Amino acid sequence: MYKHIQLLGWQIAVPVVAGIVVAAWFGMAARQPISLAVCLVLVMALILFGSLTVTVDETAILVAFAPGLIRKPIPHAGDSACRSVRNKWY
Repeated sequence: MYKHIQLLGWQIAVPVVAGIVVAAWFGMAARQPISLAVCLVLVMALILFGSLTVTVDETAILVAFAPGLIRKPIPHAGDSACRSVRNKWY
C-alpha cells in the first residue's frame, strides 16, 4: 500500500490566513456581517482543502482532501499501465 499526504504550502496559507485576519478585523470594527461571512468561507476552505491524500492499495486509488468529505475512488479495473513521470513547473 502507498500513501502520500501533501500539505498546504506556506505560499497559499499565509495570504489566506492574512485574509481571514483582515476580514475578521474589518467585520468587527465596522460591524459588517459580510466580512464575517467571508472569514467563515475562508476558514472552511482551509479546513476542507488543507491537505490532499493519495492512497493506493490492491483494489483502488483513493484521492481525498483534508477531512475526507471530498474524495474520489478510482478502481484499478481501468488501469492498463503506469510509469514514473517528471512534470516541469512552467
